[in-house]
Amino acid sequence: MNNLQKIRKLRGLSQNGLVIRSGVSRSLITKYESGERNINKASVGTVYKLAKALNCNMEDIIDVSDSDTIEK
Repeated sequence: MNNLQKIRKLRGLSQNGLVIRSGVSRSLITKYESGERNINKASVGTVYKLAKALNCNMEDIIDVSDSDTIEK
């Protein structure tokens, strides 16, 4: 389970609830949660919308342990 899914579940939201609150498509949320798409490569706008909808920081959603996507 990735950070996005953990935070969404902690907030008691379904994926559809997150879609409504964030404006991000359900298919995209499903892909990020399943790992089919890397949340660290999402646009800043998408991460911002998700963070705002989940009442958390953008950094809480991304996976900072994924060293392949973070510049050193």
